[in-house]
Amino acid sequence: MKIVFNSITLKNFKGILGEKTINFCDTVTSIYGANHTGKTTVIDAILWVLFDKNSEGASVFGIDTKDENNNVIPKLEHSVQLVLSIDGVERTFEKVRKDVWSKPRGQKEEVLTGHTTNYFINGNKYTQTEYKAEIANILPEALFKSITNPMYFPSLKAADQRLLLEQMVGETDFLNVVAQKEEWALIEKYVENGDIDKFRENLAYKIKGIKDELKLVPSRISEHQTELTELQSKDYDFPILEKRIAEIEKGLQHYDDMLADASKGSEEKYKAKIAIRKQIQAYETERDSIIDKIKKENREAEKLHESVVSSIEEAIEKQRKNIYTINSDAENNEHSQQLLNKQKEDFRTRWQQVEDETFAWDASNEVCPTCHQRLPQEDIDSLRERLQGNFNESKAKKQDLLDIEAKSIAKKQNEIEEERKRCATDKQEAEERVAHLEKELEKAKGTQPEKKDYTTDSRVIELTNLIKVEEDKLQQLEQEEDNTTQEEAINRIKEQKTQQQQLRDQLRDQLQIKQQIERKEKRIAELTAEQQALSQQLADLEHQDSAAENLIQYYIEDLESKVNKLFDIVCFNMFEHHLNGGLKTTCECTMHGTPYQDLSTSEKINAGIDIINAMCRHHNAFAPIIIDNAESITEILPTASQQIRLVVSPQDKELTVVNN
Repeated sequence: MKIVFNSITLKNFKGILGEKTINFCDTVTSIYGANHTGKTTVIDAILWVLFDKNSEGASVFGIDTKDENNNVIPKLEHSVQLVLSIDGVERTFEKVRKDVWSKPRGQKEEVLTGHTTNYFINGNKYTQTEYKAEIANILPEALFKSITNPMYFPSLKAADQRLLLEQMVGETDFLNVVAQKEEWALIEKYVENGDIDKFRENLAYKIKGIKDELKLVPSRISEHQTELTELQSKDYDFPILEKRIAEIEKGLQHYDDMLADASKGSEEKYKAKIAIRKQIQAYETERDSIIDKIKKENREAEKLHESVVSSIEEAIEKQRKNIYTINSDAENNEHSQQLLNKQKEDFRTRWQQVEDETFAWDASNEVCPTCHQRLPQEDIDSLRERLQGNFNESKAKKQDLLDIEAKSIAKKQNEIEEERKRCATDKQEAEERVAHLEKELEKAKGTQPEKKDYTTDSRVIELTNLIKVEEDKLQQLEQEEDNTTQEEAINRIKEQKTQQQQLRDQLRDQLQIKQQIERKEKRIAELTAEQQALSQQLADLEHQDSAAENLIQYYIEDLESKVNKLFDIVCFNMFEHHLNGGLKTTCECTMHGTPYQDLSTSEKINAGIDIINAMCRHHNAFAPIIIDNAESITEILPTASQQIRLVVSPQDKELTVVNN
């Protein structure tokens, strides 16, 4: 669909007193005038008759005409009539606003009580609702603004620009994309309805929660470790304590036996038996101390050996995780290479297209569009020279842009090559380190710590023999024992038994520390396991997030490539890199590598026209492009749409219309 403005008639509209008609040609119409001569009024009139708004989007603005004292001139009829063609069919749209005056009761003069607005299409009256529906059926207001105002699209928020561009290039099928890479397919089941952004929001929430938990675990471990160190600083030999308690328990039984003996035998035999039992206990204590010492040394040797093996195994696991990370980096880099290859192929195609462009002369340019007579040869040559110059300049600009893009592609290729070399080097070093550590592990496991056999210790053998001699003596005395008993001997035995019971209770209190140490060690082990589990969960979630980010990057790069094929001189950056390596979706218009906001006024106009041309092609809808501040640009991009140029011209004190 192509819309062309044929004429517009303003009657008492804003600063226009009386009636003024402007005729447009179907190519380029330039309206010259100094400031405050009514150029903006023309734009306001077009938008008011179509959409009830002015050029700033306001529905309430000063339509009334004022006198030289800036007072509203009363009882004037305000109207705008716009004649346009839609695919060659002429239609007339007209709005007429009238004042409503009435005389209140008891007053002599009429007062303004309101306004009425009438709507006409091709001379037929319509209601406001019907009128708006007719216009919307031709071209919705938002689309009209997009393809008639070069400044409209760049003024939109980045998210709104992005949405419109995505609609123009179409949506990429989610299932087809995730099938291209295994790690993308793995996260497909977690992504609902292809909403990858929602998936990443949930991941971020989970990752934050795990990180918060991980921050607390070290302090908890440290707290228990401090308490454990304090308990271990008491330096009790728990095996000896246990042995000593067992000996006392055994000795208490002996005291019970001696009480029974004392009630039966004489004091002399009692003392002899006491002496023998003490000697046996002394020998047993010394022997058990030697045995416990040997066992402790064996346990320490075994613990040291296990520590060495565990340290090597942890180092191997660390290197394997490093290799996994390197492989992931290499896969991502290879994906970047594939995308760059596609970009190279697309670049070569566009480069060749530009190189193949040649100037084509349209013979119809030799004929005057008004009188249909052949133009003078001098005019034809001048026009041909100007058009060919325009073509050459346009082609040179395209080649300059392609040169910039070529350098960018080369830079990306160098970065990918450097990353590939780094991954290969790091992986080789890590694999060599794993091989070396595995040899060390095999050697460590094959070497068992030296252990002593206490049964072959000379002193242990000697003490065992001495104990046997004393036990034989005791047995002999017991055989000779009579039934003599003495009260004092019994009391002495009871006192000694009580002392041993008190000593046993003290040792039991000391042994309680062992259980406290075991509980602390168990809790530290639980917290360490929890920390490892959380770390693994975090690694898994971060891997999913990395895969999702790569998927988004593919989406964005694919979108960016499709979008930029729509335009001739502008490009759109659809994402930006963060310092932490992450991506943020955006939509930034650039020209020659310069952001839109940093362009000159003339460059902004041409950038907007380039965008309009693309949107017109996409929607197959062409409407007049209204170019304000056209005096700031010497070479305006060609368009398939009609152009209405508003030019500030100080020497034109009244509006001057020139149709080209």
